[in-house]
Amino acid sequence: MPKIKLTGQVMDEIYKDAIDLIPNGGRFIAATYLSNPQKPCTHKQAFEKTMDQMQHMVRGAPQDYLKAATAGYLQKHYNFPAVDANSYECKIGRDSITLRPVNEQSVSFAGWLNRFNLNNKTLSNVGDIREYRQITPEELTRQLDGHNKWQADRQQVIKSARELFRTDDKTLSEFVKSMPATRADFSGYELKNMDFREQNLYGVSFKNSRLENCAFSDAMGADFSGAVIDRCRFENGELSHADFRQSQQNDVRFENCLMRETDFTDAKMKQVTFSGCDLRSAVFNGIDLSKLNFEQAEPARQQEQAQTAQPQPIPNPQQNQAQAQNLSNPQQNQNQAQAQNIDIQYAEPIQVQRMG
Repeated sequence: MPKIKLTGQVMDEIYKDAIDLIPNGGRFIAATYLSNPQKPCTHKQAFEKTMDQMQHMVRGAPQDYLKAATAGYLQKHYNFPAVDANSYECKIGRDSITLRPVNEQSVSFAGWLNRFNLNNKTLSNVGDIREYRQITPEELTRQLDGHNKWQADRQQVIKSARELFRTDDKTLSEFVKSMPATRADFSGYELKNMDFREQNLYGVSFKNSRLENCAFSDAMGADFSGAVIDRCRFENGELSHADFRQSQQNDVRFENCLMRETDFTDAKMKQVTFSGCDLRSAVFNGIDLSKLNFEQAEPARQQEQAQTAQPQPIPNPQQNQAQAQNLSNPQQNQNQAQAQNIDIQYAEPIQVQRMG
């Protein structure tokens, strides 16, 4: 009978998604376990502790939440068929999750396994199989418009949440990030030649996406985990608390960025440059810093000596759109703007531009 076993990073991601499914504030209880520095735990452990603590407050067994999280994760990232939940079973082990059909009639489940040649195999890394989604201009605009609206409402949401929960900023941040359907979510998409520099991408998800020849500025708290990032630039913005864990980066430049507590754990980084960046408290676990290029920037292991780099202003796209879209030589654009006496200021978010 066909089956697939999920372990390692994939299983951890599924438990993370399962935590988000726990009702009645379950994710906040799990966040408390995850943020305890004296007793660090995995997402699996946090899920199990939370479900045990809330066993009289939630309906369904832990296996039900894990089955839903597993199906949702595979459907979102790997085109898992939207089949009847009763047609396959999800067996939870200590170090793995195994999916297999209830009977031989589950054609779509078996077809999915055969399509990726995964029958009776183990999937442990997010990048083991990858089929990127393509985005239409209409979908891109819709998501960014929704995100901008969420940004406009965010301060009021935080104020209300603080009055309601009377809790710390970290828990409030988790609450804001959990707001449904309004923040842009580009997880699993392939995005090429996009200029996001005039967008505030706070909390946007680029998880497991492919980003090629794109430019970014403000992306505080954005999720780039598992993403393939090729020939991209991050410049003159804030990337604090951004998540680049287990991403694959090639020919990437970070310039004049504030990157407090940005996490690069286990990322594969080739030809990556940090120029004038504030990397205090940034996390580079599992990375050989000697292979990275630091220009007027201090790596996280030298936090005491790190200096804060102030982001430089960028051209106003309404007055100098051609310069704002040209990624080939940003310094030349700056010089041209000054020579033409163009007003230089921080631009308000506008619709994303496609680069040539």
